[in-house]
Amino acid sequence: MTFTVKIHPGEMEIDAEEGHTLLDVVIRSGLFIESICSGRGLCGRCIVSVQSGASSPLEAEEKILGKEATTAGLRLACVTKVATDMEISVPADTIRLAGVAELSPVPERTSFPLSSIEEGNYVFKVGESRVFLGRVPDPVCGVALDAGTTTIESLLVDMKDGSIKAESRELNRQISIGTDIISRISYGIKSDGNREILRKALFRSIEKSLSDLFRFAGVKRENVVALAISGNVFIMHSLLGKSLTGLAKFPFSPPLTDTLLLSDSLPLPVHGSGCIILYPAPGAFVGGDLVAGAISLSLDVEGTPAVFVDIGTNTEILIRKGDRWIVTSAPSGGAFEGAEMKCGKLAIPGAVTNCEYDTEIVLQVIGGGEPDGISGSGIVSLVCLLLSIKVMTPDGRILSPAEARGLVPPSVLWRLSEIDGENAFLLYLPERGGRPVYLGQGDVRNFQTAKGAIRAGLETALAELDLAPEDVESVYVSGAFGRGVDEEALIVTGIFPPGFRGKVIKAGNTALSGAYLSLVMREAMMRAEDFSGKVSVLHLGGNRLFSEKFIEHMNF
Repeated sequence: MTFTVKIHPGEMEIDAEEGHTLLDVVIRSGLFIESICSGRGLCGRCIVSVQSGASSPLEAEEKILGKEATTAGLRLACVTKVATDMEISVPADTIRLAGVAELSPVPERTSFPLSSIEEGNYVFKVGESRVFLGRVPDPVCGVALDAGTTTIESLLVDMKDGSIKAESRELNRQISIGTDIISRISYGIKSDGNREILRKALFRSIEKSLSDLFRFAGVKRENVVALAISGNVFIMHSLLGKSLTGLAKFPFSPPLTDTLLLSDSLPLPVHGSGCIILYPAPGAFVGGDLVAGAISLSLDVEGTPAVFVDIGTNTEILIRKGDRWIVTSAPSGGAFEGAEMKCGKLAIPGAVTNCEYDTEIVLQVIGGGEPDGISGSGIVSLVCLLLSIKVMTPDGRILSPAEARGLVPPSVLWRLSEIDGENAFLLYLPERGGRPVYLGQGDVRNFQTAKGAIRAGLETALAELDLAPEDVESVYVSGAFGRGVDEEALIVTGIFPPGFRGKVIKAGNTALSGAYLSLVMREAMMRAEDFSGKVSVLHLGGNRLFSEKFIEHMNF
């Protein structure tokens, strides 16, 4: 049976089959709603207000929201099912992100890709290809865009001199479906309809980012002759509308090699004669974002031993030794993106990003104010802290209050507790009730699994090139996670080996830098295509050394 759900704001009416959750309905409406547990009723963030048609709250809802809130009509969208016509309100999309991440250093250009053949007529050169643009109104612009799992970051670029005219940073609205890639793939392969919902969410995110750029700079789509996009393999499959099945099971999807599309190939605001540039992906789980990063850091040219790491659901790893390159992807899960953690949160306002101890615990919170969750970098920082003050044992066990008495600083003893039957460490306890922010024993186990996979992936890839960690001269860490995490925390927690100490470089948004280069340096895409074809892809599934290293590095 089909019912109607009226949604505020927007006065939208969505038809929904009986038994569908309100989270499904809100996602189909196009509105953003935060949900980092992939609809499992754990994170408590997908709160909606039900004005009519509310069913009795579930026990899990009352536990998370409180009886007073559920009596007032608040519900968790992921567990509330449609059983009649309903009217609901979704919190306004008011999340504001900080500016675009710092770019990695840009190599000196040797050839500019835009040229004028006569007044007002232009040709844009991408690698060996030429795109005749015809007449383009001033200013002639391009857009560099990093389509990330969590955020969409973009730059509006003056194509005549390479200057940046505007920047934008938006949430990727696919987050409402799942914060990590694995949960999105699982959702998308259930039906073509689900796959299209994912695609539309991505397009809405990109369109919002571009509209902000246009508004800030006072330009129109007719001014944009090229849109350069970098992203991981899932993002590119979603963008192009490709089947996601090959990302979920063997045989895995082949590399993505199409790097130049006409502007009408995708429904994006680009000049009618313009083009869309995509970075090639060398493997099923090693994406164009890694290739773009390698180009931006000049890691595609021969050089001393270096490591490039982009930590996420699938942690992408590049190792260079002379004229040889190994790329691989370690299955690190969603722990570093806030998923799989009881109080995990995206790196948005309210998230703890760093923890320190002097005589008391000091928290760094995005936006200041009270914390309501812990970001990926915050979890690494917290685990490092707990190990240093002996609250956590080397095998990852959080001490009980009785065990810790006399062993840990008295000022943190009160933070040791038992929550939902497991030992936990409290970070923040609201004065007027509400949900505490804490790290539980199960969270630590999830963290150990994730960090063990990354460390094992690194050491397995290094071994392929007969390198020890001590042989490496530079270790580049990219992305938002890399920007927020401390080198010592990476080493103390065992994510990185001790041999990397003093070598870690926070590289900024290398994927966005690579996209920018493809707009202002003709040879960027020639280098990208050449590099994508010559790297060796190491598959960790079934690799004996990876399995041994994974078990070895589970403990701290």
